[in-house]
Amino acid sequence: MSNSFSDITTPLQGDNVASPLTLSAALSLRDVSLTTTANKEILSHIDWDVYQGSTAVVIGPSGSGKTRLVRLLNRLDEASSGSISVFGIDIKQWNPHLLRRKVVYVAQTPYLSQNTVRENLEIICKLGVISRSTFEGNLEEALEIAGFQKSLLDHSVNTLSGGEKQRLSIARALLLTPEVLILDEPTSSLDGLGAQSFLQRLNQWRQKSNSTLIVISHRFADLSVLGGHLLMLNSGKVALKGETWSILNSSDGEQNHNMSCPDTGAIPLDPGQLVFAGGFLIANIVVIHLLELGLERDITLGGFRATIQLLMVGYFLRWVFLTRQVAVVMLAFGIMLSVAVWTATRRVKRKLPGLLYKSALSIVLGSGITTVIVTAFVIGTDPWWDPRYFLPLAGMIVGNAMNAAALVSERMVSEIISRQGEIEALLSLAATPRQAVAPALRAALRSSMIPSINGMMTVGLVSLPGMMTGQMLGGADPSVAARYQLMIVFVLAGATSAVAVSLSMLLYHSFFTSAWQLKKELVASE
Repeated sequence: MSNSFSDITTPLQGDNVASPLTLSAALSLRDVSLTTTANKEILSHIDWDVYQGSTAVVIGPSGSGKTRLVRLLNRLDEASSGSISVFGIDIKQWNPHLLRRKVVYVAQTPYLSQNTVRENLEIICKLGVISRSTFEGNLEEALEIAGFQKSLLDHSVNTLSGGEKQRLSIARALLLTPEVLILDEPTSSLDGLGAQSFLQRLNQWRQKSNSTLIVISHRFADLSVLGGHLLMLNSGKVALKGETWSILNSSDGEQNHNMSCPDTGAIPLDPGQLVFAGGFLIANIVVIHLLELGLERDITLGGFRATIQLLMVGYFLRWVFLTRQVAVVMLAFGIMLSVAVWTATRRVKRKLPGLLYKSALSIVLGSGITTVIVTAFVIGTDPWWDPRYFLPLAGMIVGNAMNAAALVSERMVSEIISRQGEIEALLSLAATPRQAVAPALRAALRSSMIPSINGMMTVGLVSLPGMMTGQMLGGADPSVAARYQLMIVFVLAGATSAVAVSLSMLLYHSFFTSAWQLKKELVASE
């Protein structure tokens, strides 16, 4: 899709003919205010610059003036005071037709005629906005960017879902090859993955065409995908503005997150609410003390460590999500794997030769390959290492792999010790070490797989699993959350099996000498 100003032959209603391309700011607002006829102030003294080829995100609570602000940018509404420049030219000097060809606004609620999809798209040809040849040349790419299926072109608009209508409106706007594209809540009808994929395509279009993208969003997750510059409104005034990453990692950004994005999912918890929830832990400590169970120190230390660890991880992952660098994501994944291997080997009381590297090999390969397959092929994230999907999934997979490794190792030790006589009897009959320990291996593998099997039997009946609960708290449709949880159940079962089997196959050799003898120091009863 091409973009140029070559077709603006008479862009002004005055004598100022300065070339827009000589200026870096696509839009400039100076001391802009907007009041109603009843003299109610909607926007107050807004100063804002949006640069050509950049992304700008407008956030704020409902009623903060976000939509009213962007409607000023293509002059659907008129500012009460102040000045607005479009490519260095006062907005009042632009011919409205040419202004709205270059600065295209797509409302949150799509307004479409009761005709076919194609007829709703072709309306811009009938209005003389673009030629038929330009329309046909740009159609496929516009539909692809918007995520709208080409097979629906001849369907009636009445058969479309709300999300499809919204994407149709966006595709129609893209057909105009705008210099500035303004989208009001474009991801409101999309789930998390769909929203992310759509925003990534928009960013690619922006970079390719050097267009300017302005997005109004209530979703905190959108910010890390879009990046660019952030404008935060509150009660019609600028609360914060600047680079998205800098604001979100500043103290001001932390303090204003609740104000700016109240509808993005779970109700935020402030420190006071966490302290209140901590009362349950304190009550538990009191009960333990009264019953003289002697666990006061352990539960206090556990609560303290959980608080520190989770807060640190939360802030670290927030930074990882915003930086979106593959090296940073792999560093976080490496830390997960290292802790998992260390924890799994610590649980095995008897120190087996090679336990550390064999556990590491099983956990790293089993959970690593599984995580990549899930993100790249099952879910289909782009890129496959997208931290918002890769790291949470990796955490669940690695955690289960760690437990499986610890269970199979510890159970294998106990089974081989208890079956020592049986194993040596088989060895004396010329059985190989693998044949001799086969019953012990089967028992160890069963013990490592039973937790995941039991989990599948009761999932959704006894309790709602963590991932499903988290997605629903984050605003996902329960049916979508259920499908994600089902995927995780299947994946965890496979990953657990892969780690347990591979580790048991690597580990049983440690119990035998090269002469196929049991190592007495490993099988001696403690």
